[in-house]
Formats: sequence, structure tokens, C-alpha cells
Amino acid sequence: MSATFSVVLRTARRIVAAQFYEQVLRPALIIGGLGMGYAAGIRFAPSSAMALTAIASAIALLGLYLQLSRVLRPAISASPSYDEWRQWIAVSIPMLMLGVIQELMNQVDILLLGQLADARQAALFAASWRLASLVPFALVALAMMSGPVIAAAHDRAATDEMHRASSVVARAGFGFALVGAMIVYALGKPLLGLFGPEFVAAHSVLAVLLLGGIVNAFTGVVAYFMLLTGHERQALAIFVGALVVSIALNVVLIPKYGAFGAAIASSSALAAWNLAMWAYVRRTVGIDASAIARPPRTATTAS
Repeated sequence: MSATFSVVLRTARRIVAAQFYEQVLRPALIIGGLGMGYAAGIRFAPSSAMALTAIASAIALLGLYLQLSRVLRPAISASPSYDEWRQWIAVSIPMLMLGVIQELMNQVDILLLGQLADARQAALFAASWRLASLVPFALVALAMMSGPVIAAAHDRAATDEMHRASSVVARAGFGFALVGAMIVYALGKPLLGLFGPEFVAAHSVLAVLLLGGIVNAFTGVVAYFMLLTGHERQALAIFVGALVVSIALNVVLIPKYGAFGAAIASSSALAAWNLAMWAYVRRTVGIDASAIARPPRTATTAS
């Protein structure tokens, strides 16, 4: 639900609001709640930490709903137009499936940990994943702002403009992710300790997830390039392949390595789809969307 609200806000060009509630407010509420509990001498059990996460998510969702209501209020009484409904359906179905696959990829590690390991391992992974998710924040924010620029440049076949936009986003996002990952890793044990003393044991899990986040930032906005240049079906195929890789690695690694194995599976799948999309965008669109940002070249057509 929150992802849908965020997409609608981005469509309405409320870029900051679309990112604020999920990427800033929710983590801030979680960290703030943990900090206040720690200061009050409260020891958080895994169940308490998950409850705090649920409360923070509910508050963020409520904020998104109220923001979206204000944005849509002037247009509610307007008569909708269905002239291009066939095109909308052709694009929206792969996009809907993409959202489902991405959500599965976000949750499959914890679900399989609960089945193949135990609740403790799932909690260790969830806490580490939450901290690691802060690393690509700058890339996500920049991607939201650069999306309209990339789409407009592609419509005009302005390859140089697409190259400039993607290189700025990738290099800024990668630089922030690299520095952010170093800071989070250095402070990893105290930050994990906010969830409870037993969570410090997940420091190695956090390190592996941070590596995956760095690869994600390095490849830039490759997923946006595929979606904004009409390759949403190919993007869906890559995500499905990455989900299969994630499930297979989790099944193999979790029984022996627990949360650490799930982190390897998660980061491997994340790196796999990013690198696959990086290569695909370079071949079909002609743009190196990574932090390397090689000069544009002639694109090839792919079905």
C-alpha cells in the first residue's frame, strides 16, 4: 500500500514527499524508539523490535495517505479519460508484477529463515537489513528526481542528456553509499545493540548486506532506465531470475549458515539483477548508467 501511495505522489511530482515517509520518517521513528528505549533501560526482544517496526510503518503509511489526500483532492471531481486504456493496461500489468516480485525479494529471506532456521536468525537478519537499507537512500532520492529528465531525454533521443543525468546520479549515489556503508559498518555494533545485546552478533550479516548495497549504488539507476525506455517486460524477466537465484541460494545456505547465509543470498540476488540490467541498458539503450559512466555508444534493438 505504501509503495502505491509513493508512486502516485511521484507521478504528481511530489518527489520529496514520496520518499520522506518511507525512507526518512519510518527509519527515524524506529531508531528514535530504540534510542529512547535504550536510554530508559528497556531491553528489546526480537518481538518488541518487530512491533516497533510495525508501528513506525503504520505511522508512515498514515502520513502518506494524508499527503496523498491533499494532493488528489482538487482532481477527485474531474472526469477521468480512458482513451488510452489499452496502452495503460499493457504497461501497468508488467509494472504490477514487478512490484509483486520486488516485494517477494524483500521478504523471501526472512520467510525462509523462519522456515529453515529459527525466529532468532530471522530477527538478526531483519535488524541488519533495516540498517543496510539506509545506504542507497541518496541513490533512490536522486533516481526519483532524475526519472522525468531521463524519460524526456529518451523521448527526444537525446543520448548525451541521458548520459549526463545518469552519470551525475550514479556517481553521487555511489559516493554517498560508499561513505554511508563505511559509517554504518563502523557503528554497526552499537547500532545493532539498540535492538538488544544479542543483535550485535549480526555484525557480519550487516557487512554482507552493505556490500550488496554498494553494488546496487554502483550500477546506478538501471532499473529506472529499463522502465522509462519501454523495457519493463525485460526488467520483469530479470527480476524473476533474481528471485529464483535468491530462493535457491537461501535454501542452500540458510540451513548451514543461518542469517549470514541469507545475507549472502540477498546480496547475490541484488548484485545479479543490477549487473544484468547494467549490461542490458548498455547494450540496448547505449548508456553506461554505472558510476564508471563510459561514453554513450550506439544502442542495439532488443525484443
